[in-house]
Amino acid sequence: MMKRAVRTAILLLTIVVLCTSCGKKWKEKKYQLSDFGLSKNPVATVTFSTGGVVKFELQFDQAPNTCLNFMYLANTGFYDGLTIQRVGANYMVQGGDPKGDGTGGPNYRIEGEFTENRVKNTLKHVRGAVSMSRNVSSEVREDTELYDTEGSQFFFMLTDNRDLDGKYTVFGTVTEGLEVLDEISRVKVNKYNNPIETIYFEKIEVDTYGVEFPEPDTVKAR
Repeated sequence: MMKRAVRTAILLLTIVVLCTSCGKKWKEKKYQLSDFGLSKNPVATVTFSTGGVVKFELQFDQAPNTCLNFMYLANTGFYDGLTIQRVGANYMVQGGDPKGDGTGGPNYRIEGEFTENRVKNTLKHVRGAVSMSRNVSSEVREDTELYDTEGSQFFFMLTDNRDLDGKYTVFGTVTEGLEVLDEISRVKVNKYNNPIETIYFEKIEVDTYGVEFPEPDTVKAR
């Protein structure tokens, strides 16, 4: 009886060890903020056509390539004039699509920096989080897992939604102007949650404190 118990214990221990060794292998991040001689994160300033201003801190060490992508697009003027294409009352505000219908982006995509894509990112989808949208247009093959389909679209969280954690890249935290986003989220929309009144980014720029950051690593758009 004792021998059988010992054999069972050894078997269970072996299973635990095997399961542990088969665990998730995290992808290595290419950059950290300290690589650029900085101890504080870049800050984005978003000016809306309504006159409201929102500021958010880019969480570089959590999602470095996503932050590089946003800085590159913002500081080359990509976002200026693009509309807010989707809102949810007291839930979220989304923009960054040059087509304005939720299917557009730059002529490339980037790797998603979230846990389901084996990238460590502890940021949560809570009020004030800034997260990337994934492109699910017909241009993306149906057999892909859509993990590397982020481009330029992003959204501000106005309430907590932990179901999104680990599935989308949170890369920023709002520090000023949540009330501006709350107001935008309550505008009248059509059945697709598109604002009836046009609201757009008048200007988005990122303060990099004089540091010249590299362009993001990209993958080709399908």
